[in-house]
Amino acid sequence: LRHQKNQACLLDRPAYNMTLANKAIKRGAEYILSTTVKDVAIEDDRVIIQAINQSKKQTFEAKAAVITAGFSPGLTSKLKMGTIDDFVLGAQVEAEVTGIGEVAIYSGQKIAPGAFGWLVPTTPTRALVGLLARHNPANHLRHFVAHLQEQGKIIKLTTEPTYKSVPLKPLPRTYGERLLVVGDAAGQVKPTTGGGVYYGLLCADIAAKTMQQALQNNNLSTDNMALYEREWKSRLGRDLKISYQARKLYERLNDKQLDNLLDIVINNGITEDILQEDNLSFDWHSHLILKLFKNKAILNILPKTIIAALNDIGRNININ
Repeated sequence: LRHQKNQACLLDRPAYNMTLANKAIKRGAEYILSTTVKDVAIEDDRVIIQAINQSKKQTFEAKAAVITAGFSPGLTSKLKMGTIDDFVLGAQVEAEVTGIGEVAIYSGQKIAPGAFGWLVPTTPTRALVGLLARHNPANHLRHFVAHLQEQGKIIKLTTEPTYKSVPLKPLPRTYGERLLVVGDAAGQVKPTTGGGVYYGLLCADIAAKTMQQALQNNNLSTDNMALYEREWKSRLGRDLKISYQARKLYERLNDKQLDNLLDIVINNGITEDILQEDNLSFDWHSHLILKLFKNKAILNILPKTIIAALNDIGRNININ
C-alpha cells in the first residue's frame, strides 16, 4: 500500500521523550526519577501524593495532579474513576534483519489471534518485531520470531522482549476534583492499532488548557474539571466507539474469512479507491471503517451474525 502523502513516521522514542523533557525543564518543570506513586489523596485545598524512592517514602503536595502513568488500573480505581475492563497485551523485540525495506503487517490466528503482528525497519539492518494478543504474548512473539527467522528475514534478536498492557476502551471517568487523567491511563488509545501517541498528545493539549483555566480561576472543582472530558470526547469519542466495535468484529473473523475479505478488497478496486481519498488518515479510522462496512461486496461475505452486529453498531452510535 502506497499513498501520495506521508501517512506516518518512525520515531526515536527515547530521544523524543528527552526532547520533551528538556523543553519542560527549561519552562520550570522538575523531574523526580526512580520514584513510584503509591497513593493520591484529594483534600479540600490540595492533593497529597505518597511515593517511594529506593525504599524511602516521600510525600508531595500540590494544588492539582494529572495522571499520565500509562495503563495503571490500580491507581485510577483507588480514586474511584472506574477501571478499563478491556485491554490487550503488546510484546516487542528489536532484531538484526536483512532485506527489509518497508513496514509489514501480519495477521492470522497462529500469529496474533484477533490482532496483528508487525515488522518495522528502523535502519537498513535493524527492525522492531512485535504483536498484540489477548493472552500469552510471550509465546505468540516467540513463534512469530521463529516464523520470520525461517523466512530469512530475522538474523538474530538484539534485545530482550518488552511487554505492555494496551487499553482498548476509555476510563469511565477521566476527571475529578483537582485531578485529570491523560493518555493510556485514560484509555485514549486507538482500539484498532493500540497506538496512543497521537490521541495522547491531543488530549494533553486539552488537559493543559483545562488545568490552566482552572488554576487561573481558582476553581478546581469536579464540575469545572469535567470540561476536559467533554472536550476530548467531542474530539475522539465517535472515532473510539466505531474503532472499538470494528476491532470486536475483526476478532470474530477466522483466517478463511479474513483471506476472503482481503481478496475482495484487492480484486474489487477498493484499495485504489481508499488510497485516492484526500482525507485518508493514519490517525483517524472511523471514516475508513464505515466505508468498508458499507461496501456490498464485503457485506456479501460476512457471516449473518456480523451483519446483525453491524446494524446494531449503526443504531447505537448513530452512524447510518
